[in-house]
Amino acid sequence: MERAEELVLTAENELEREDYRSANNRAFYAMEKAANALLATKGVSATTHSGVLKTFNRYFIYEGDGSFDHDDYRMIQEAEMVRQASDYDDFYIVKKEDCVRQVENAKEIVKKVRQFLDNKTDHSPI
Repeated sequence: MERAEELVLTAENELEREDYRSANNRAFYAMEKAANALLATKGVSATTHSGVLKTFNRYFIYEGDGSFDHDDYRMIQEAEMVRQASDYDDFYIVKKEDCVRQVENAKEIVKKVRQFLDNKTDHSPI
């Protein structure tokens, strides 16, 4: 989770510097690191971006306790698509408002995961 929180700060800094491609990249990786932290509580991991999304979807959306919902999954999924376009599509035009949304979504997901993990640690074994 520490890495996820660091990446959110980096995404905010890149957004402020108007480096939208880098901000999109860091926003996605912040969400992915947070999702990986959740997966660790189940004793599972994934080695690919799509694997992280699928495993998160299984354990925390479909089999979850309601702490996370389809909107959370969609935010991470969208961030992955935007990151791919930002990183690999030379003709992708990054709009500031889209980047702002990605960074805000990353902040929301990372905060939500942090709260979930803190509650699990405080009240019950993971």
